[in-house]
Amino acid sequence: MAVQQVTGAREIIAEADTVWKVITDIDKYPRTRTSVMKVERTSGPGFEVGTAWTEQRYFLGASASFDVEVTAIEDGKSYAIASSIGDSTFSATYRLLPSSLGTRLEAEMAVDSGSEGMGGWLKSMMGGGGAKAVKQMFEQDLDDFVASIR
Repeated sequence: MAVQQVTGAREIIAEADTVWKVITDIDKYPRTRTSVMKVERTSGPGFEVGTAWTEQRYFLGASASFDVEVTAIEDGKSYAIASSIGDSTFSATYRLLPSSLGTRLEAEMAVDSGSEGMGGWLKSMMGGGGAKAVKQMFEQDLDDFVASIR
């Protein structure tokens, strides 16, 4: 299994509570994130550990569905999610930190591309141009969050 890491950060001219409301409002993801086409909650109200949803998004040139679950929260400061497609797993952590402009949004994503089926496909993609595509998707998600706050 191969694990790839992607990191990113954005400075946002807004208070942390405003940023928190945008990045945790999963029901609005199809309007706030350009690659997300649909979100369907599968468990949990609001945004707490155990909240889960299926996210349909444009990913590496095709439509893909991801089952996503909130795995950790430090309310108003950070959260972690986990997802899978085939035998590949994705995990991401988003953190809010004070900055001179207002709030710094830091994020990191780890992709464990597995070895079989869809994961094998993702593993080969991550070894080539796919790693760049995953990084671009991740960066676009951050840009989309910033744009939604303005």
